[in-house]
Amino acid sequence: MSRKDPGSPPEVTKKTAGYITQVRTYRLITPLFGGGVSTGEHDPVTIIRGSSIRGQLRFWWRACRGGQFNGNLAEMKAREDLIWGAPASKDGKQGPSQVQIHVQTLQNGTKDNPFEIKGGRLNPRQGSIVHPYAAFPLQPTEAEVKTWGSKTPLKSVQVGVSFDLTIIYPKLLPDGTSLIDDIEGALWAWEIFGGIGARTRRGFGSLQCTHINTKPVPVPSEQVDAWLLKQWCRYVHHGSWTGDTATIPHLPYIAPGASLPNTVRLKKPEQKDDSPSIVWLSLIEKLKRFRQQRRNKHTGHIDPYGHSDWSEPNAIRTKAGKSQRGPHATRSIDAAPRGAFGLPIVFHMPHDPGLNMTLQINSDNDRFASPLILKPLVWNDRAIGLAVILQGSMVPRELRLKADTRVHPIQRTVTTSEARQIPPLNGNPNVLQAFLNFL
Repeated sequence: MSRKDPGSPPEVTKKTAGYITQVRTYRLITPLFGGGVSTGEHDPVTIIRGSSIRGQLRFWWRACRGGQFNGNLAEMKAREDLIWGAPASKDGKQGPSQVQIHVQTLQNGTKDNPFEIKGGRLNPRQGSIVHPYAAFPLQPTEAEVKTWGSKTPLKSVQVGVSFDLTIIYPKLLPDGTSLIDDIEGALWAWEIFGGIGARTRRGFGSLQCTHINTKPVPVPSEQVDAWLLKQWCRYVHHGSWTGDTATIPHLPYIAPGASLPNTVRLKKPEQKDDSPSIVWLSLIEKLKRFRQQRRNKHTGHIDPYGHSDWSEPNAIRTKAGKSQRGPHATRSIDAAPRGAFGLPIVFHMPHDPGLNMTLQINSDNDRFASPLILKPLVWNDRAIGLAVILQGSMVPRELRLKADTRVHPIQRTVTTSEARQIPPLNGNPNVLQAFLNFL
């Protein structure tokens, strides 16, 4: 049964003295992936949900303001709950949020199908602005394509979405401390590093704030790196991430006079077209080339139909009792370094049918969010590629390769000596840093 349009959004509570009210206009510069109640699908009625934005702001507040608590998780959570609200406790009490959020959709956008069925086969759709490597969760299964053929249901993303966000908050919290930098910092981090919907760390749902209270957002006068550094230093709070807060994803503090950390890359377009979609496609293509580099065993040259330059395929063959193959058949590295990009990873073995395995944290838990953010950033009316490694969010060293009922332990990390034998790493055992160097 289809949902009915709920009509106009609720009227914003009128608060003036002691409160800040902003209406911020956003457009999505990359497609919206999911964001609805069902995984991977957007809500056709409420395409942008206020609860989703609140969750994003909460996350990014923690990432850029959490250092001030110097490892005290209880103090961090108390401040977080005071600002953003707390769920109902056993005694029935619920901490209300100090922040009101209301969303009004301006444009629902149009549908973009990244894939199509032609001749009974699944192919990337020509004309889609989505790189198929980023959109792989939208692919139907081989079984679905075999069963339904050209009538296979295909998932889509939404292009051209825009909305108004009205946010109201007090200048001071009940304890007398200012709330302004907390909210502005969360909004800044969300706009720069986050987004709307699913797979924002691969650039979907990236944002551009175009107007605040109907006035166009001023064009920065600085170069993009100086502009980003200035905002970073303003909003990311100093302090330590230790103890119980050490594994919370966060942005590193930058001391006055320092440069952007080496965990950040700004990538200017390599072509004349510097639109967000082209810059985004370029970033994802770089990721694909790095993660899927293959080599011809006869010529030794890079070849998309050759054997992988990475260590995982031969590690899988060894664990399955098979002989190693390809140009690296004599190399012995029992490690899965690509796990650093996030889990799970399903290894399809085209040269060894039946040997497919899934890399995950353990036999029961298969998911770990990627620490790597890749997205376009609009600056001064042009797009720049942005790559950031979140701190405090490293994939565990001890992982598992799972195939049906069989589970094999495997290390994620490699030594410097092993990294020299894996061409994409170029001798760097830090996989994510090696990728940033590859960009």
